[in-house]
Amino acid sequence: FARVNSKGVLADATVIRVAPDAKKIIIMPVSAFTVSGSQTMREIHEEGGMVKLEAAVADTFGITIDNYVSLTNDAFENAADIVGGITYTPDEELYYLSQDNDENDIAIPSGDLTKLSGSHKTYLSVSCFQRGQER
Repeated sequence: FARVNSKGVLADATVIRVAPDAKKIIIMPVSAFTVSGSQTMREIHEEGGMVKLEAAVADTFGITIDNYVSLTNDAFENAADIVGGITYTPDEELYYLSQDNDENDIAIPSGDLTKLSGSHKTYLSVSCFQRGQER
């Protein structure tokens, strides 16, 4: 799926493979800045929408994509909450320092099993670094 911001600009994408025989769901995040050919995924999405983005992701990773969906941030949050959130154990500490106030800061220590809801999309999609410096 692809997540777009309020201006329709690609924020990020994720390839999800459901393998019922193996009883696995494989999730592969794709940055909007992943390069395919000479363009980023964001540029490809801007020029050709989901059709071109799907083709670029498939070509870049050598996979077949059967279906795709584009979600706004609100739709992503609602979908995550509908399925009960996501259970995740990070390999390294994840954190997000809110621009608004300390109450909205988020931190998950590495190795801690955590249930993420849609409201946690921020630290999954926003880098902790900006211009080479920690925010």
